[in-house]
Amino acid sequence: MLARHELLVAGVLRPTTGDVPLADRREISGGLRYLLETHGPSALAPWLSDSLKRTLGLSRGTLSRRGGEFGARAIMASLNLAYVAKWEGESGDHFSYSARAVTEALPIEGYAYALRLSNNSVHDSLKVAGGTFVRFGSDSSSLRVTRDGAALLDIPCRHWWTAPRRFGRRNRNQQLPPAVLCVERHTAGAGALVCFKHLTGVRRQGAVRLTWFEGEVFLRLQ
Repeated sequence: MLARHELLVAGVLRPTTGDVPLADRREISGGLRYLLETHGPSALAPWLSDSLKRTLGLSRGTLSRRGGEFGARAIMASLNLAYVAKWEGESGDHFSYSARAVTEALPIEGYAYALRLSNNSVHDSLKVAGGTFVRFGSDSSSLRVTRDGAALLDIPCRHWWTAPRRFGRRNRNQQLPPAVLCVERHTAGAGALVCFKHLTGVRRQGAVRLTWFEGEVFLRLQ
């Protein structure tokens, strides 16, 4: 399946340049998950980039304990493919985007905190300072900054569905300029700049939620 879509060339995984059907993405996701859970990341080591080896724990000579699901999502994101979990059915519009390599510095003047965002770090919530946290809403459709349980700032996930489409990328497996995957929001109590390097998500019945992501958030608090 990887070779059919030119994702494995000369023994090395390469990002897709075209659309890959849901059924094929489900098969690829399941195959990667099986190999990682059954044989471990070392079974895929010859195919992987150095950055993926670090993500999966191979560069340290040990295997990551975060499981096949985590590793399969990371590999699929590196291929610019939306991961398909075991529980995901045919319904919904799945998408996957990655930012191109950064060629210039990102201005972050005015922000006081920088935090790494990933599925692992924001599984529940990510502490900023005191009673202030970054977390996803209960329905996973927005990223929120809260203080003592009250929302200071809310960033709907639909931005990462609409922004690439406004940019003109109809192919949902795409590398984009980094700025397209950034969003900035301000309120009286807080400000945030969120930039993703990789993300996958699904749009169902008009609601958008992210299923896998990696990036940074820069914050200012009043």
